[in-house]
Amino acid sequence: IYFNHTFSIQPAGDTPTRRAFFDSLLAGCIPILFENGPFSVRNKKQKSEKPVVAYSRFFSPDEDQGWIREVALLASSVEDAVSLASRVTPEQVAQLQASILAFIPRILYWDA
Repeated sequence: IYFNHTFSIQPAGDTPTRRAFFDSLLAGCIPILFENGPFSVRNKKQKSEKPVVAYSRFFSPDEDQGWIREVALLASSVEDAVSLASRVTPEQVAQLQASILAFIPRILYWDA
């Protein structure tokens, strides 16, 4: 699915990042994440009864989140997520995809 699309909407899953987020990146598809609301990472963390796993550091308000903005788009609502893709210029798409390509080696499992 991701290979046939430029963008993918990625609500938070059981953990702040879910496998589909990384699958999207590996396919060069730009993920659209939610900053606020029922599908957001912060909302999932607040409602979770389990401790948040290490991946949550990527989305912690105390951590530098600059990298996430280099490989993903952040939407403020479901409506914003749907319209966000149409507002992104071809140049921005090219920049995001180039950043994703550079980021991929950091998320692959390598047999060293």
